[in-house]
Amino acid sequence: MTFEERSNLVLAFARTLYVNGQSTDQILFATEQLGDALGLRARIMPRWGELQLQAEDGDIKRVSVVTADLAGVDMDRIACAMRAIDDLGAGLLAPASAMEVIGAMSDRPPAPTWVFTLAAAAGVAALGVIFGVQHLPAVLLIFVSGAIGAILRRGLTP
Repeated sequence: MTFEERSNLVLAFARTLYVNGQSTDQILFATEQLGDALGLRARIMPRWGELQLQAEDGDIKRVSVVTADLAGVDMDRIACAMRAIDDLGAGLLAPASAMEVIGAMSDRPPAPTWVFTLAAAAGVAALGVIFGVQHLPAVLLIFVSGAIGAILRRGLTP
């Protein structure tokens, strides 16, 4: 792979992690790890709405910028991206195939609405219990409110 292709690969993985809600520290660590695996000195600088990559390979230096807005949290995509980075580092995934992997990962649909709704409703009901709700009708009201909120969240966002 050329220097440009390797730096584009690092930037694509960083963007996937960023837009799907990975923590900044983990993105920085994963980017350095991936850069080392590809023979680059890579440094990501997240900014509001964009990611900047500074990549070096000997005397060659490159600065790249890509737009990246946090769209939501998709832990499945994050887990797949982190696993692919680990596989690249271990030599189990070829760098040439990694762009296809990141493309397929980005095209995966989010969890079905019913799963999202059930998880959100159960989560808010559990928080209600943790914070002291002791009556079943109140917990059920919280559960239904959480479910309605989840359905509205999925219905109002693209």
